[in-house]
Amino acid sequence: MKKIIITAAVIAAGASAASAQSSVTISGIADAGLVRTDTFDGTHATRLSNGFKSSRLRFSGTEDMGGGLRANFTFESGIAVDTGAVSNFGQFHRQSHVGLSHRDWGTLRFGKSLVPSARAVCLFADLHDCGGGFNNSGLFYNGTNGFGRWVSVKPGRGGNNNASMSSFSGGGSGAANSSDSGRIANAIFYDSPVFGGGFQAHLAYGLGEVPSSNPNGDGDHTSAGLSYRKGSINVSLNYEHTERDPLWNAEGKMWTIGGLYASGPLRIGAVYQTETANGPAALWTKASAWALTAAYAMGNFEPYVKVGAHRTNGTGAYGIVNARDVQMFELGTVYSLSKRTSLYAEFATDMRGGDAPGANRKNPRQLMAGITHTF
Repeated sequence: MKKIIITAAVIAAGASAASAQSSVTISGIADAGLVRTDTFDGTHATRLSNGFKSSRLRFSGTEDMGGGLRANFTFESGIAVDTGAVSNFGQFHRQSHVGLSHRDWGTLRFGKSLVPSARAVCLFADLHDCGGGFNNSGLFYNGTNGFGRWVSVKPGRGGNNNASMSSFSGGGSGAANSSDSGRIANAIFYDSPVFGGGFQAHLAYGLGEVPSSNPNGDGDHTSAGLSYRKGSINVSLNYEHTERDPLWNAEGKMWTIGGLYASGPLRIGAVYQTETANGPAALWTKASAWALTAAYAMGNFEPYVKVGAHRTNGTGAYGIVNARDVQMFELGTVYSLSKRTSLYAEFATDMRGGDAPGANRKNPRQLMAGITHTF
């Protein structure tokens, strides 16, 4: 990724001179593709949109204060490349945080960012920084446009694709479908230094900021993860817990275990999840999901395949009850024109949409092709 870096050195002179080095980096992704989507009720649409990855503009900076101590910040905005509009989640909804890091103590951040489970799913299950899949959502639950729920990055709290969920700690606006999947706002994040030859701990706590007599805090979100990386092996175990809030009267807990094997041109990823939900709004109380993914680089081409499923014990996607409500299949390839520019083509389908109750049902599917440029 090519970056624009603005560097400033500030030197204080005195009996013992001290200096601080700071820099600001501008980077991002521009992605545009033609996307043909056929939904489960027989309708279809062709769009020019973000295809493989979400377009974004990122400002990040660091100040080296010496002795291993640094100050850091990041502001990252989602941009619709076809219209130039910013995300309806907010100007810098993707990331907005400031913090401190130390080589011996780890990194502490305050603001909004991805939960540990999201980072694991993007690496192990998606393989492409959470690109690809339905509506540029990767493997994530989308919540709109009639598609189902697959691998998750935050607890579903008993919801499905018709539930119009939201979450105070998710950074949403308080409207239906505004939970901004994968991120928590009003949050404190901590990543430990690497210890024990490859282990690292990840913690996060998001405040719902809702006046309440609930001692646990309405809308609060707790995250914890432990990862291990050495050589070609990368594995992690993650836990997420979201309290009920005024928008969705149910709490949810989720465990995610996953791993990635990367050797030469081959990458193989796997994820398994279990979820529980509790509360009056919960449409299901137990759910599970799995995903297997693989990619193999052949010169400039990297073909890939992604398969998996989701199951609930209640009403899941498309109104399917007590059964597998999502069965996903994705097949695609990336072709690298350079280190920063690539073409892509992908087909994805959910083979359970046709089993939904009602007439004129068909399996939702999506075909897309486009270009991605990183800078």
